[in-house]
Amino acid sequence: MTINIKKTIIIIILALLYCLTGKLSVDFQAHVNLSNFGIFAAEGVSLAFALYFGAWVWPGVLIGQLVLALLNGFTPMTALEISVINSFEVLLAVKIFEIFKFDIRFESLKSLLLFALVVLAVLQPFSALLSNLFLLWHGLEAPKIFWQATFAWWFGNVMGQLIITPFLLTFFTHFASIRMTQYLLYAIIYALFLYTIEILLKIDNPMLLFGAALPPAIYVVANKSIAYGAMMTVVAAVISSWAIYHKTGPFCSGDTLSDTLNYNLFLLASQAIVLSMGALFEERRLREVKLQKAIDEALKTNQEQQMMLARQSRLAQMGEMIAMIAHQWRQPLNNLSLVNQLLISKYKKGQLDEKAITQFKTNAQKQIALMSSTIDDFRNFFKSDEKKVPFDIDDVIQNVIAMTEAIFKSHGIQLLYESQNGLRTYGYPNTLAQALLNIINNAKDALLSTSKESMKYIKIVTKKQKGKIIIRIEDNGGGIPQEIIDKIFDPYFSTKNEKNGTGLGLYMSKTIIEKQMAGRIDVINTPNGALFTIYLQEFADDAQ
Repeated sequence: MTINIKKTIIIIILALLYCLTGKLSVDFQAHVNLSNFGIFAAEGVSLAFALYFGAWVWPGVLIGQLVLALLNGFTPMTALEISVINSFEVLLAVKIFEIFKFDIRFESLKSLLLFALVVLAVLQPFSALLSNLFLLWHGLEAPKIFWQATFAWWFGNVMGQLIITPFLLTFFTHFASIRMTQYLLYAIIYALFLYTIEILLKIDNPMLLFGAALPPAIYVVANKSIAYGAMMTVVAAVISSWAIYHKTGPFCSGDTLSDTLNYNLFLLASQAIVLSMGALFEERRLREVKLQKAIDEALKTNQEQQMMLARQSRLAQMGEMIAMIAHQWRQPLNNLSLVNQLLISKYKKGQLDEKAITQFKTNAQKQIALMSSTIDDFRNFFKSDEKKVPFDIDDVIQNVIAMTEAIFKSHGIQLLYESQNGLRTYGYPNTLAQALLNIINNAKDALLSTSKESMKYIKIVTKKQKGKIIIRIEDNGGGIPQEIIDKIFDPYFSTKNEKNGTGLGLYMSKTIIEKQMAGRIDVINTPNGALFTIYLQEFADDAQ
């Protein structure tokens, strides 16, 4: 279906709806005995279509109003003039609301107040005054009733636009989220409820009706959307009008002025409260959505930052690993060099026989196997854990010491270890090992850069206390300056120079221990250096 055909169909639908709802409004008004009574629904229909579809729907208003005016006895010229005025009214409305960036979803109290103000103070004064001036000019209206007729015209159009337009606009704009069966069910239940009160029980107190009708509408608009609330106010208007038509209910007391005021106040107050509450609830929902979106974005950003920090930390650890591998390979490489020199020497002396080749092969393979084993050990040590498992704390610490002891000794640093056997926890053993490695490497750097002690040491002690496993890592490197001790776990904070430090080691250790191992890490200064204390949950074999 082409765009032009779609537009033509919409214009025809608007013309039919305008004529039909206008005819019903006029006939109903003629039947009841209320002064200035009127909900001219056609005006609400035309404004809703114009604001939702666009100014191009004006021919539908022109045709619908023209046919309606002719059906109600207006002369062709007068009918055409009124039709032109009403058509121009929707063009004016679209332009005004475009200027003020009106939200046709009514999702803010500001948009609701703007809508009411434009209808009350601009659109309907324009339409009512100009239309009645033409009627006066053609002699179809007596001068003495001009202002009264203008007010009645204004009031009927205002009621139509304030009640019908929000209903249609919220229906159009929320259509995708409306569950139609549920929507209709709410409408039917609410209609039966009001029908029972107004027509079957014949309640005669407007305030009692207001008090009974309002809470269900507010409850629904709070739990659903403003579209449901706008629908329920239209249902209230229809049932109340139906009760008046059958001369029953709270608006048929016999006092025309009181009945008119009570009826209109009931509809306007219900509409104002329900739509205002609906707009406030929509604002709250939108704020919640925006807040949730902001939280999700912040979480995503935080996760990306955590991943970036983890990658940077892994790169730093790879540097440490390469240094340790290089140190571990130094002795096997020296041995290979000696074996190679011995082979060359025997060759030059003519002593290269089967026995010499066999010895060379055996010794070379031994050294190569040792180097290969070193690679495997480090690869397994730095491999990420895939799932949580129960593991022995002593095994993890022994692996860390095995990886680092040689290079620490080369710097004159002793690694001391006192353990309590049988300490088991639950988590990621390799990940914990990497956290411990970061801490002792940090201690090593402190010892090398600041300690003046002749015997430098890092002491690791494990014990159990009150159901917790405690790992203490202490050095005699002089301690951490008091002014920065609270910052050492911050990302990118480092006391090392830019070349030697990333500021991620202790941050990642804290992250691993607290988030992945569900533990805690503290640091204090001792008389000789710094003391890191790690608290982990003990794992009991019967916990599985």
